[in-house]
Amino acid sequence: KKEERNEKQMSEIQAENKRLKEPLEKAKAEVSDLKKQLANYQKDKQSLQSAKARLKVQEQDLKALHWEHEVLEQRFKQVQQERDDLYNKFVSAIHEVQQKSGFKNLLLEKKLLALADVLEKKEAQLNEVLSASN
Repeated sequence: KKEERNEKQMSEIQAENKRLKEPLEKAKAEVSDLKKQLANYQKDKQSLQSAKARLKVQEQDLKALHWEHEVLEQRFKQVQQERDDLYNKFVSAIHEVQQKSGFKNLLLEKKLLALADVLEKKEAQLNEVLSASN
């Protein structure tokens, strides 16, 4: 009787083992899958943090480039204004020199005409003196 009870108990335990084996295998497979998912999650989380850090650096670089661009644009406008001012001064100076040289040429022409008149009168006087002495 004891032996029968033991065998019966043994067969019940084996049946329970069979019954529990499948859920245990499913649970092990699920644990393995969840571990893989956790590892992937950790990798994704690190990738995201790395991407956020790179994005922050690139945003700072972009901000610096925008600032530099603004500074260069202002400097460019300033240089353009300086160029325009210098060009206008140059044109004014050329006009002024042309006016002064035109005026001086006019004065020199008047002096030349006056000297030519004086020379003509002197030559006429010299010719009169030479004629009178002959």
